[in-house]
Amino acid sequence: MPKHIHKIYKQPTEGKSKYMWKCTDCAWFVHAGLEYVIVGKQVYCWNCDDIFQMDERALSQIKPMCFDCSMTAVQVPIVEPVNETEEAQKERERIANMLKNLK
Repeated sequence: MPKHIHKIYKQPTEGKSKYMWKCTDCAWFVHAGLEYVIVGKQVYCWNCDDIFQMDERALSQIKPMCFDCSMTAVQVPIVEPVNETEEAQKERERIANMLKNLK
């Protein structure tokens, strides 16, 4: 087991690389474009603090989360449809007809 497990995040930077990966607890960092160094590395999840292995999915997150947390974080609540007013419905139909005519 490694001596230190990082809790990493993307830090915006100026210059050629738009961001770098940094650890909250130490001076460890990796510049953008060198993410292959991070894939497979054990890190802490930002949501539940469990240890998981970094993968391509987690690289897309600013504060990487484990698979379970990232799956629950992306769930979108179901929103009830809004009753459209007659005026709004006519406007929507007018725009739809304009778009049909453009084709």
